[in-house]
Amino acid sequence: MVFNIFISYSTKELETAEQLQSYISQIQGTSVFLSESSLIIGQLSEALISKIKECDLFIVLYSKNSQNSNYVQQEIGVAKGNNKIIIPVLLDEEAKPDAMLQGISYLAIYDEEKRDKQMPRLYNYVAQESQRKANTQALLVLGAIFLLGYVLSKDR
Repeated sequence: MVFNIFISYSTKELETAEQLQSYISQIQGTSVFLSESSLIIGQLSEALISKIKECDLFIVLYSKNSQNSNYVQQEIGVAKGNNKIIIPVLLDEEAKPDAMLQGISYLAIYDEEKRDKQMPRLYNYVAQESQRKANTQALLVLGAIFLLGYVLSKDR
């Protein structure tokens, strides 16, 4: 199974979002989704909401721009409402997670020193969670095969 990641961002940070997508996509077993042009003016599309509901991890690129983006705020609301693991990634020092992100640990990458420390942490976290999901899926499949074999052997 694939570990699905949704990246929420202001369109003004598209380049940063694409760089993060490229970086995380190097991890085997991950799929990273960026919402580029699938928005209906004024509201989130059902397809976008579905992607958030399906994701294993919701990353929000947090900045003054994303604080002012209705879409980013709506995406955060959908992620919170669906109990998704949320990781805010701070792009500028002034933008501290507030409202729905209050109390959630975040990564700061707004300067080179922070970026060099935090990006490997994010990468390692995603790699571990992706592997954990794969291991869980493998155990479930093995369990199902064992159970099926047991049931079939009882019928004989």
